[in-house]
Amino acid sequence: MIGLELLLGAPLALYLSWQDWCTQSIPLWGLFAWIALCAFSAFYSTPSCVAFVLLSGISLSLAAYQHLRKKVLIGSADLIVLTSLSAWIESYKLPALLVICGTLGILASVFSKNHRFPFLAVLFFAAAIIYLF
Repeated sequence: MIGLELLLGAPLALYLSWQDWCTQSIPLWGLFAWIALCAFSAFYSTPSCVAFVLLSGISLSLAAYQHLRKKVLIGSADLIVLTSLSAWIESYKLPALLVICGTLGILASVFSKNHRFPFLAVLFFAAAIIYLF
């Protein structure tokens, strides 16, 4: 059965991916809405609450490192979305998510003509593959 968070999350993921693809920037309200939806899903709907909390700590640590060192390793929105996807996907499927994200990201960047590639669409597409199968 499709839950309320999935009915709200799918259109929001499509909108955020479209924004990232067209403008290479994510609206702050959309990112906050995504975080709130994932936090709700993690704490009330899925068994991935522990993974969500642990990955959120790692994500915050990486964001702090990037800020202090003035060195960008991954985009902030990509980091937040990658972390928040642990609320939707079971813990044992997270390594498969990373492999699919990496593979699709490499393939997409090879075929992309731009030097900067919007990775958010790849994250959501890989998550949909893992979530559905």
